[in-house]
Amino acid sequence: MIYAPVSYRLLRMFVAVALFATLIAGTSPREARAANDVAWAWTPYRVEITLIAADRPEITPPLVAEVAAGIERRIRQTYGAAWQANVERRTAIGKLHAIETQLDTIAVEDWQPSAKETPDKVLIVVLAHDGAAYRVRGRELDTALKSAGPTAERAAADRRLLDDAVLDVIVAAFRPVGRIVEAGASQGTIELRGAALLPESSWPRVAQPGDVYLPMLRARRRDGGYSDTKQIPWTLLEIEDAVVAEGQVPRLTCAVRTGLNNPLGVRQRGRYEAWIIGAGRPSGGTVLTVQPRSGGEPLVDCEVFSIGDGKSASSLGRTDGEGRLRIAPTHGRALTLIVASRFLPLAKAPLLPGLEAEVTVPVAADGRLRGAEDWLTDWQTEFLDLYIRRRALMAAAGIHVERGELPAARLLVAQVDRLGSPSQRIEALEIRRRAFVDGDPAAAKLLNQLFTESLLTVRALDDATALLDLQRRIDAGK
Repeated sequence: MIYAPVSYRLLRMFVAVALFATLIAGTSPREARAANDVAWAWTPYRVEITLIAADRPEITPPLVAEVAAGIERRIRQTYGAAWQANVERRTAIGKLHAIETQLDTIAVEDWQPSAKETPDKVLIVVLAHDGAAYRVRGRELDTALKSAGPTAERAAADRRLLDDAVLDVIVAAFRPVGRIVEAGASQGTIELRGAALLPESSWPRVAQPGDVYLPMLRARRRDGGYSDTKQIPWTLLEIEDAVVAEGQVPRLTCAVRTGLNNPLGVRQRGRYEAWIIGAGRPSGGTVLTVQPRSGGEPLVDCEVFSIGDGKSASSLGRTDGEGRLRIAPTHGRALTLIVASRFLPLAKAPLLPGLEAEVTVPVAADGRLRGAEDWLTDWQTEFLDLYIRRRALMAAAGIHVERGELPAARLLVAQVDRLGSPSQRIEALEIRRRAFVDGDPAAAKLLNQLFTESLLTVRALDDATALLDLQRRIDAGK
């Protein structure tokens, strides 16, 4: 990574340009977006940090006041001018007691900020004590995107470590907002709000390689506001590198993990803008369910693989009798999953374990796939046994021909004929294929692929030509 200090002359110039662009911006989406593009990296967040003191004798008002003062100072050191932070102190009584115990489930609509103007971000931080150590839990609410992030938690053995734990929770819970400035099929470039105001020393902590962002589309109204926000499904952006250089707006290069074709192709099309928000660093796992797109029962015994950096695959397990598999926590690192049946890959899906408790992966297959694969497995076993036995008998007959032992060779060829022809078995496979490939078009296409690949393989093993050649050699030896 390359870091360089911010020029304050350049800062003032960009702020002036941003203010000017905002003043002259018209009401069309294109003009509003142009003004936003200029000011984006120079616009600070308005952040409300609420410290909620649990009803514990160890969490005293003087302690909370000391923590609040220390956090205000350390927030300025960490985020500089990128944050306009306001720290509030509250006691967990009444409704706040419920928030203390139900922090994981609170929604943006459930929280009432104390400021007159709604902040961009609300960070709820609960201070508690379990009798042995201080416990700090925090969660961020993004008021514009109506999005609540995962809960972050830290422990401090004594008071001297409490301020560090609170700051760690705030940094872990905070989810930067940004926009996509360049997009490709496998890589993209993003700019974060307030990035140019962030102190150089804080970049390695705030934007780390491996951090994950969620891309979304926002529809802008003619008055400059937003009417709709939709997350782009099955797509994650993972930071690869950050470049912060003198005279340039800081940008992050991201790898695109997706199960779609060109998911960022709609970037800034018409009235839509491509935004991102940090996914946070969730600590839990996710239960994955493999479900047919056309409905019906979930698919059992599907194997789920995780694709590594070197394109190597490691198995995470198989779906159970309910089509479910629990994916273990990765502490904020994204996975690229391949869901496969016994013979075919069914889906490619990026996943950040813990971001959602349950995820359903829709696949083109339906309940017929397992039956088809079971039948095909038995058929292949029988076909392979037939092929090996025929080839062994034909090889032995060939040896007899070379020795001039033609009667023995004819007996072996007769045994080959009695075993049956591979072409007959191949015809049975073709009939079975036609019986399976009807119904839902997507599932039928997948089943057709399954049988077609098998047919291509076994047709290459048809030994009819080799048997005719052996018969000619026997006849020539009369």
